Amino acid sequence: MKEFKKSIVISFFILSLINVAKSQSSISPKYSVDGFVKSLASKGDTLIVGGFFNNVGVYTGGGTIISATSDKPNLSFPKLMGSIFASTPDGSGGYYICGDFRKESEKSNIGLRIEHILADNTFEIGFSLRVEALFGVSKILFHNGILYIAG
Repeated sequence: MKEFKKSIVISFFILSLINVAKSQSSISPKYSVDGFVKSLASKGDTLIVGGFFNNVGVYTGGGTIISATSDKPNLSFPKLMGSIFASTPDGSGGYYICGDFRKESEKSNIGLRIEHILADNTFEIGFSLRVEALFGVSKILFHNGILYIAG
């Protein structure tokens, strides 16, 4: 029975990807796997997915916020393509994030960068720092109005 439920979830995941592939706009998929999809096959109205993955979940992009009282991701958090390496609260309900990512609206990565996400889950207009660091950035801290960056 567990395998049947898993195949249903996987089917919905793939069907959401097919709808994305048909559209002309860049819409994020609704579901994601924690590995690689290697093959697809359809039988009737069911799409069978094969590959190397253990879980299927809600697509959140390169990062999300999960509250201490729930295991559900905050789906209003901006979708990022890539990885967040470090984050710090801004003291006003938002976050500074550092990583190698692009915003969903951007065509390509600019490399390692720091962005400010405001409390309403939007990016601060005019704030985008490109970071040139030989060994990357592993920590950031916002304290008393100063953003500290460490490798």
